[in-house]
This record gives sequence, structure tokens and C-alpha cells, in this order.
Amino acid sequence: MRETDQSNPAHEQDRRAEFTVTHPFHPLSGKVLTVVVHTKNWGEDRVFFYTDEKQLRSIPCRWTSLAAPDDFQTIAGRRVLFRPDDLWRLAELIEEIERRRRGEASGEAREV
Repeated sequence: MRETDQSNPAHEQDRRAEFTVTHPFHPLSGKVLTVVVHTKNWGEDRVFFYTDEKQLRSIPCRWTSLAAPDDFQTIAGRRVLFRPDDLWRLAELIEEIERRRRGEASGEAREV
């Protein structure tokens, strides 16, 4: 991330930090955006930016070029799309959905 030159405010806008959305399934994947603020929010590192429609949005920093390199991805040589931890969590979510569906199908009371 480039930092602005505090000694020359006239060039501050020309030197704003930029980042690329790197998450392969995000709709903005590959797009270069300008950082508005990079901060911890909702318990995670997030980067805020303006959309083309001038709406302020945020994205997890780990889905951008601002994130520290993922050790697994580095070792795997970026030949994989999913980390084992992410696949494990996905499997747990699918199991939970299936359990709830089976419970509803058998007439059990549904928690709200």
C-alpha cells in the first residue's frame, strides 16, 4: 500500500493507495480500487472503498492484495482455489443444513 506524502499536500490525491480484489469468486475480482480507509471493523481487518456508483463499501482485507500472503497458498504455488480449513468449514455448514432439513422433514419443531 502506498502512503501519501505529507510534505506535499498538493499531490496527496495523486498518491492514494490502491488495492486489487483477489478473491476468485467476488464480483469485483481483479478490479483495482482506491482505499478510503483500512481498519479493523466487525472483528476483522477490512478495507473501505467507493464503488463506481459512489457508494461506500467494505471488503475483508484477506480478499484483497493488501492481505499478507496465505502460507498454504504460497506453499501450494497458488495451484489451489480452496484452503483445507475453508473446505472443512464448508463441509460443516453442509452437514448442519442437512441436519436441519432432516429435522423439518420428520416433523420436529423448528428453532427460530
